[in-house]
Amino acid sequence: MSVLRALATADLAALQYLLREGAPPIAEAVKEAIRQDHLPALQAIHAARWPVNGEEAMLEAALRGHVHIMA
Repeated sequence: MSVLRALATADLAALQYLLREGAPPIAEAVKEAIRQDHLPALQAIHAARWPVNGEEAMLEAALRGHVHIMA
């Protein structure tokens, strides 16, 4: 399973496993987590120290009405 597939299916356990196993960072992953309004996924991505473009993430959250998960 890929990171994006785990996010698309809201499979947090699979996402956490992939992150622990060293899955390479994917820029689209943050946007997908925001689209899904999936705070635990964003937290997992952050904990894995993946780079996050804060401006892009906030814009995506605002466009989707999910700014609350960026606080």
